[in-house]
Amino acid sequence: MKKTFSTIAALCVAGCVWMSCSETKSTQENEAASQTTTPTHQPVEPAVTADTKFTSFPAFFTHHFVQKEKSVVLPTLKQLIHSDHGVYLSYKPGMSANIQHLKSAKELLEWAPRLSASLEGLDCKIAEGELPEFDFVTGEFAENGCFYSTQKARVFSEKYASLREEAMLEPTAEEIKQAQKMDALITENVVITEARIGMQFANIEEKWYLIGVDVSSFDMTL
Repeated sequence: MKKTFSTIAALCVAGCVWMSCSETKSTQENEAASQTTTPTHQPVEPAVTADTKFTSFPAFFTHHFVQKEKSVVLPTLKQLIHSDHGVYLSYKPGMSANIQHLKSAKELLEWAPRLSASLEGLDCKIAEGELPEFDFVTGEFAENGCFYSTQKARVFSEKYASLREEAMLEPTAEEIKQAQKMDALITENVVITEARIGMQFANIEEKWYLIGVDVSSFDMTL
């Protein structure tokens, strides 16, 4: 009888040890499974919306204009033209350049129908510095790329002055006043050599807006 009890006790101890080991193994397997199946949360980049405030002009310009398809140009322009200030377009309908003050992206593309194609697929890294000179004899820029300057310039007023000299068209007092007001808003003056386009931007309430498009200054058409 002692032998029987001893045997039973031994079996119980062995069983407890096996159960303890099984529980430990099961716990370890569950922990491993938990670590395997629990997804790792990566930081998500915030979505860029119409109200996004970019911290630098290059970041703003790159997001809106670099390597964009033609189909997104109009939505981009709609977003970037200030409803109160509008946008100037300098274009060349004939021998002399002309300038128009427009209120919407729709008007802009009606007056400059090739603008969407010109801005399509731009592939350049915008750099701050002196804007490259344009040679009217060769039709080439001193340097190619996308450039911007923060130096103050009377861009729109000078366009009206050129219009007076070259086309003998006298701007009204209201047009001169509007041009001076818009000149004062310019914070960045851009030249895109690939597209042969100049652009003027204004930072209003910590957001950039497009207030000028120049497709005439580098136009060699006679």
